[in-house]
Amino acid sequence: MEVSFLYQSIESNSIGQQLITGFAQVTKDPELKKFFTQGKELSKKIITKLSKKLMDDDIQIPLAWVGSPTVSTIAPFSDKLMLYCISLFCSFGLGSNAIGTTFSLRKDLSATLIPLITNIYDYGVQGAELMAKKGYTEEPPGMENRKNIINKK
Repeated sequence: MEVSFLYQSIESNSIGQQLITGFAQVTKDPELKKFFTQGKELSKKIITKLSKKLMDDDIQIPLAWVGSPTVSTIAPFSDKLMLYCISLFCSFGLGSNAIGTTFSLRKDLSATLIPLITNIYDYGVQGAELMAKKGYTEEPPGMENRKNIINKK
């Protein structure tokens, strides 16, 4: 089970790394370019750590069938859509790593995954803040502030 999880995580991060490289290449917004580049480096870090875990146990690492971004600098998608895609990838990564940690009986694997979960979460929060700053998202629904209602005069 642990090996299949590691394989899936390495493969999905390989695909994500190529996609986010393309996003960094085509956005004109310097702030988003920096954000996407950080995501590319995070994917590389995850791939490296998880591949090392497999190699330490003499298990062949997956050879991803991932293409490469073209050399185009013309964005096929809006910045808003690209940023939203990264938000989804972060959510998928968090969920996947949480499941991998939950069902693993190996403490060493959990010790490897938990810091990566923290990194993915921090990156996702940074993306959500960018989405809000750029006006790409609305304020999520919230509950009434009862203290303010009670104290209102």
